[in-house]
Amino acid sequence: MLLARLRQGERSAFAELNRRYGSRLLRLAHRLLGYRDEAAQDAVQDVFARLLSRPVAIAASGDLEKWLVTVVVNAPAKTQTSAPADVETHEFVRHAVRQLPPRDREVIVLHYLEEMPVEQIGVILKLKRNAVEVRLHRARQRLKEILTA
Repeated sequence: MLLARLRQGERSAFAELNRRYGSRLLRLAHRLLGYRDEAAQDAVQDVFARLLSRPVAIAASGDLEKWLVTVVVNAPAKTQTSAPADVETHEFVRHAVRQLPPRDREVIVLHYLEEMPVEQIGVILKLKRNAVEVRLHRARQRLKEILTA
C-alpha cells in the first residue's frame, strides 16, 4: 500500500506518488490559481515538500488522494491574488473563470473541472453540503454575469 510505504519514508513511494497524483494536483492548482503556471508549480511542490517532511501526518486522514487535494486547495488559497487576466489566453471561459473571486473559483474548479461531487467539496473545504451548494449557486451567477457582460 502506497500510504504505508510513504509513512515509512520509502523513496520509491514518493516517486510513485508523483507519478500517480502529480499531474492531477498540478492541473488543480493551475486552475485554482487562475492559470498561472509558476504559482501552480510552487503550490504542488509545497504539498510534496510537506509530505516528505512529515509523511506520518497523512495517517490521521487515511485517504491519501483526499489529503493531497485538500492540501493543494489550501496552498493556492494562501497564495491567490487577483491577478489581471492573462493576455495570451484567448479562451473565453477560462478568462471568465479567472475573473472570479478565489472563493467562487475554487468551487467552480472543483465541481466542474475536477468533477467532484458536492459532498467531497464540502469535506475538502470543511463546509456543509448546503454551504457548498450556496457557494456554487453564487459562483455560477457571477460567472454568468461575467460571460454575458
